[in-house]
Amino acid sequence: MRRSAAWVLVAAVWVSSAWGMGGDMGVGTEPLTDGSEAYPWLIEDFDDFGVFTNTANAAIYWAAGVHTRLMSNLDLDPALPGRQTYVTALIAPNGYEYAGSFDGDGHVISNLTLDDGDIGSSYMALFGRLTPGSEIHHLGLENLYSSGDGGLFYYSGTWIPPVGGGGCTISNCFVTGHVYFGGLFGMICYSSDIINCYAIGTVDSASGTYTGGLVGHFHEGNLINTYSAVDGHGMAGSNFYGRVINCYFDRDLAGSETSAGGWGKTTAQMKNAATFMGWKDGSWIINEGNDYPRLSWQGGGTPIATDYPARTYPGDGEAMPFELDSPEDIECLMYRTPDWDKRFILTADIDMAGVSHYRSIPKFAGEFDGGGHVISNLSIQASETGCNTDLGMFGLIYDGGVVKNLGLENCEINGVWYCGAMAGVNHGGTISNCFAAGTVSEGGSFIGGLIGSNNGHVSKSYANVNILGSLIAIHPDRFGGFVGENWYGEIYDCYALGDVDNIAQESGGFVGYNAYGTIQRCYSVGQGNRGFCYSSYSGSISDCFWDMDTSGSSSSTGGTGLTTAEMQSLTPYMGAGWNFEGTWVLFEGYNRYPELAWQLPGEMVAPYGVDVLDLATFSENWLTASAYGDWSPPGEDGFVDMRDFAEFAKNWLYTKPPVYQLYSGGAGTTEDPYLISDVHQLNKIGRITNHWSKHFRLIADIDMLTYTGTRYNIIGNSSTKFTGSFDGDGHVIYNLTHINWL
Repeated sequence: MRRSAAWVLVAAVWVSSAWGMGGDMGVGTEPLTDGSEAYPWLIEDFDDFGVFTNTANAAIYWAAGVHTRLMSNLDLDPALPGRQTYVTALIAPNGYEYAGSFDGDGHVISNLTLDDGDIGSSYMALFGRLTPGSEIHHLGLENLYSSGDGGLFYYSGTWIPPVGGGGCTISNCFVTGHVYFGGLFGMICYSSDIINCYAIGTVDSASGTYTGGLVGHFHEGNLINTYSAVDGHGMAGSNFYGRVINCYFDRDLAGSETSAGGWGKTTAQMKNAATFMGWKDGSWIINEGNDYPRLSWQGGGTPIATDYPARTYPGDGEAMPFELDSPEDIECLMYRTPDWDKRFILTADIDMAGVSHYRSIPKFAGEFDGGGHVISNLSIQASETGCNTDLGMFGLIYDGGVVKNLGLENCEINGVWYCGAMAGVNHGGTISNCFAAGTVSEGGSFIGGLIGSNNGHVSKSYANVNILGSLIAIHPDRFGGFVGENWYGEIYDCYALGDVDNIAQESGGFVGYNAYGTIQRCYSVGQGNRGFCYSSYSGSISDCFWDMDTSGSSSSTGGTGLTTAEMQSLTPYMGAGWNFEGTWVLFEGYNRYPELAWQLPGEMVAPYGVDVLDLATFSENWLTASAYGDWSPPGEDGFVDMRDFAEFAKNWLYTKPPVYQLYSGGAGTTEDPYLISDVHQLNKIGRITNHWSKHFRLIADIDMLTYTGTRYNIIGNSSTKFTGSFDGDGHVIYNLTHINWL
């Protein structure tokens, strides 16, 4: 009996020397404990955890600058004595905020259960609300269950990013388990960085805007070196201007779901270290071929040290730009994250035909000079890569990024959010002297011919891109022939030729939505629900025009509607102050719209075609500091010299055909009917009512199953009948279906 008592005494002394008294937050262990970085509060047991999570102590433990460290694993199984099923967030529930620093120190909180009994509570996570400056690191949540909308946190950051940065940071953390809605890490993530983290488990809710495997909604901030393996879902439900870099999700588990960020890989690939390029900072380990990557602090695997592929292109990316001349070079750039802030130049046209897995560069902050060259047949398919957001040659052009003198021909972009041929998002970058031709299809919102959403500067560029919508589009808003949304952006001297052919509620021939942005000296020709712009809020649209005939629209929020004849006349543009000595070219009487001077090197005076009349005008400007005749490099040096003469000579006696043709030829007369060769030309007839008295001839069979728009425009109606002629010329139109409620 005495011996037993002695052992109890020894055990008590040992426990007391290892930890302080329960609930003292480490003061008994380290008397200097005060919540500073050097002496953080210590959670040594469940009693300490109870003190830390008590809202009465929020001002002590949750405030900015206060540091806390978890010193042991905690099992919160409700079946254990003293544990419970929680009905709201344990830390910073609704009405509170966590602004401190929480160091998990490589420990795990297991079996946390949050269940509000279906009363609809929010903040159903370990942390309810994280504020800018807060951080969580080296923490695991294992076997989590939440009937709500988040696991590690419900809401992080603020809608408006803090000045100078300083959002929330979550690093070296993991969550496994089950949530109903949102994501295993969190529901809403604003201006936050999630780095070296992963989520494995299930999210109950079906597909939705704010439902993803890792996070429901990601706004600004960075997701870096992160993955998710979640049943039925990719990495993120939606993404607004966030940068998702070197992130992956298990697409076998996700099924048909794509993700608003991250790249889909098979389960086998997700268990292969070679998949995780750039994950070489020592944070990750893997049991090759048998398991997903784990964090190094968890132990039990081999370190991942997968590097980026070796450069295929010469140069140093600074004084000597990297030179790109092949599809292999473009693919190499696509993978090499460290090069995304460097300088590049195309030295040849590049054909991307056959490259089906192109991944948009998610954060380009360097300089990309196309050198007047063209990248053709670029195909970006969400179904191939798994990523449905920020799709274009550049997914996101970031602050300070520059893209210039680049053309894209016959490109095809297929995504959901923030899609444009050149860039899904221009966030503070500069785009100039660029063009794109092709299609952008199956969009949800923020879809444009050149740019999905613009928050930067764009000039002297054009888009000849058809926006092809879907009957199953998600919240189909903000579509434009040039840009879907101009959000605080600036756009000068640009134009759009393509049609916005979908069910978008906010679609315009040039821009869907202009908020606080400036658009000047631009025009559009194609279809939208309104002529030039659908809606504008505190934005400026000046000296802009749209073609009422070809668009089929007489209304617009901003811009002036003109007939085709007026659009092809100098009068309205000269009255609006457009520059036709260096920026624009238009010669009247040739049935052409204004074109940018850099498109037509050598064209200076009528007629179209570079000849002696142009040479005389060019000579008058020789060796002058003038933009009139300055074609090489386009608009850069403001000086007419030998480089410009080389461009002039290259185009000698050449007449460049117009970029825009409504049909495949013809003038709409009996002798010279409009020629119809494809389904989209056929559909234009029903939109342009003043063509219903014209004459048409079919020059090819047309299968309507190839039509990727969402509505067929019937030719003629009870008020305006078709009085022209349509000659099928022995051809057949197949599979025409029209449902009148569309």
